[in-house]
Amino acid sequence: MASGMSRTNGTSGTNAARSGAGVARMSAIAAAACLGAIALTGAGCGSSAATPKGNGDAESPTSSSSGGSSFQGGDDEGGEGGGGCSSVSKRAEKIPLDMVIGLDTSFSMDFDDKWTNVKAALKSFVTNPSYADLGFGLQFFPIRKQCSVPDYQALAVDLAPGATVSAPISQALDDQMMAGGTPTVPLLQGLIAYLRAHPNPARKPVLLLATDGVPDDTCTSPVDGETPNTLANAISVAAAAFAGMPSISTFVIGVGSDLSALNGIAQAGGTGTATLVDTGGNAQQQFLAALDAARKSAIPCDFAIPAGNVDPAETNVEYVPGTGADLTFVFVGDSTGCSKAPDNGWYFDAPTKPTKVSLCQAACDTVKADDLGQVNVVFGCPRIEAR
Repeated sequence: MASGMSRTNGTSGTNAARSGAGVARMSAIAAAACLGAIALTGAGCGSSAATPKGNGDAESPTSSSSGGSSFQGGDDEGGEGGGGCSSVSKRAEKIPLDMVIGLDTSFSMDFDDKWTNVKAALKSFVTNPSYADLGFGLQFFPIRKQCSVPDYQALAVDLAPGATVSAPISQALDDQMMAGGTPTVPLLQGLIAYLRAHPNPARKPVLLLATDGVPDDTCTSPVDGETPNTLANAISVAAAAFAGMPSISTFVIGVGSDLSALNGIAQAGGTGTATLVDTGGNAQQQFLAALDAARKSAIPCDFAIPAGNVDPAETNVEYVPGTGADLTFVFVGDSTGCSKAPDNGWYFDAPTKPTKVSLCQAACDTVKADDLGQVNVVFGCPRIEAR
């Protein structure tokens, strides 16, 4: 635990003996952590060790696995000991993602069981109860007016939490028949326009393009001023979405062989490379794994600091893994200081009046990989810094 930090997620009924034991245990942890803070930062702690209110025993943290984190105030309250070692912990609640999926239903998706496997995997994904608060929207391509951006903007299934939209998505998947080409550019433009028209600052928007081909000669010579359907234009559209506000990342899953050209769309969309599904293997499991990898990759590692008087010098960040011991991350100054503590570093967005804390990349990857873990920001004890 962090210097003087105590963590209390509830005060469920326990007997007096357990309560006394919890207080003693947390007092000992607080005293030891304060000594650690002296060693790491040169700062002193108060002579009175922090003791938790309530029974001192934390309940197991509850967590949804659908997204990143923001702060919910007042979860845990530390002791009221003197000197600077009294702490208050603010738990990081996860920010759900809004994922709009553009799904290829071109004629070639009927070959090699591609559609059968993709449909089964997507049904499994959207009906997973662990992702109930992850927002899903769905559009197919091509549609009847295959070059019309406004028509792609009118989703087949509107964006909503998975708990309410899984059944409509499953029905829409069952109703599809494969036909036509691959008008990727108007699809992307329509999906981006949809997300821009339905902003939700409390959720993170992402696109997921699933296709078995690159943009073809469909809509290459539009008659109403549309953007021609070329790979270069698809890359440009994804890049503009990623650079815009809010930033919209584009994930790409390619189903089949010879699809390395899709990497350009993923790279422009800020997600690195496309994930390619080999139809000669277990395509259903591969596609499901690719969906989950996109979900985890989209999780943000920036955490908003709750409103109020915050002393940056007495702010710490704690990671509580799903299994294993709690870890106190260390302050690295700014993003350039992550080399000092890449696996457990963090920094503020502003040195004197911060509004959020951010994790260094390797620390961020650790948190993203742990669906049952949580992040706390703890106020009131000297900041532990990397050396």
